[in-house]
Amino acid sequence: TPDKVRSETLERVLRAVDKTGYKVNSTASSLRSGQSSHVWVFVPSLHNPHYAAATQGIIDAFENSRFQLLFAQPGYSEELSADQLGALLPVRPAAVVFGGIIRDGGAHAFLRALGVPVVEMWGDVPEPVDMLVRSPAHQGGRLLGQHLGARGFRHVAYVGSEGPRATSLIAGLRAGLARYGRELSLIVPLKVDAA
Repeated sequence: TPDKVRSETLERVLRAVDKTGYKVNSTASSLRSGQSSHVWVFVPSLHNPHYAAATQGIIDAFENSRFQLLFAQPGYSEELSADQLGALLPVRPAAVVFGGIIRDGGAHAFLRALGVPVVEMWGDVPEPVDMLVRSPAHQGGRLLGQHLGARGFRHVAYVGSEGPRATSLIAGLRAGLARYGRELSLIVPLKVDAA
């Protein structure tokens, strides 16, 4: 805010900046103020084209803004604890984005207490930390079940993750099959690293 100082003072400061090559250190400023212009983005995997596209969208949205994006790749676990988040967030960020859902109660409370925007993506929970980009997994599973039921398939198997991310999809699949008097015949659980 150069307009808040006398012109002689401003001139002296600008000469000193020019002489020393001074640059503002945003990290040092963040430590002093306890908050930053950093937006933390947690992405499970960039091998997954959905996460890669969303990450590029985040990068595009923040381009030429005052915010700096910091990325972490915690994998597909949605069990980040408050202690883990506290270690990753030593300075209060401007916002936090998760490519998943925060399921740990302590982490949920920690993030709420930060008092910054928090976005969770690709999930479905009754009470998100702040904002939620819902996954249409249940609806997609239901449509798939209806499609298979309408085609007359009698024995349908699900092969994939059974973890928290897949619960809604499997429930939707069961509901879609039930409409045609069918049941899910078999579930073959897989450890999925890129889904």
